[in-house]
This record gives sequence, structure tokens and C-alpha cells, in this order.
Amino acid sequence: MATMLFAALGYIAPGSDMYAWTAGAIGSMAMAVMTRASLGEIGQALHASAAIQPVNAVIHAPLLCRERKGGD
Repeated sequence: MATMLFAALGYIAPGSDMYAWTAGAIGSMAMAVMTRASLGEIGQALHASAAIQPVNAVIHAPLLCRERKGGD
């Protein structure tokens, strides 16, 4: 919803909101699966610790930088 609002306000290029949704979803799910598989393989609890949460948040930084209006 926020990406649609940003596109309407002119903060990101029109039409790029769908890219933001799909790239964000694919990147987030890939990181979640890799984290869960890695933790399960070494016998750790399957929850995101304080050290893992920022790593999962960083996956969105390149997406936000790319989607800025005028930036390619």
C-alpha cells in the first residue's frame, strides 16, 4: 500500500510499485528460507534473533534506492 501511495505522490516512478512488491516479496522469502534452513541445519531454534532481524531488513535497502524517482 505504501508503494502505491509513494507512486501517487511522485516519490517513485509510476508503475514501479508492482516491481517493489514482487522484488520485496521474493527477496524477503528467499532470506527467510535461507535463515530457517541454516538455523535448522545447525540445530538452533527456528526464530529470528536480534542479530538476524537487521539482516532481513537490509534486503529492502537496494530496492528502495533503485525505486527512487529518476534513479536507475
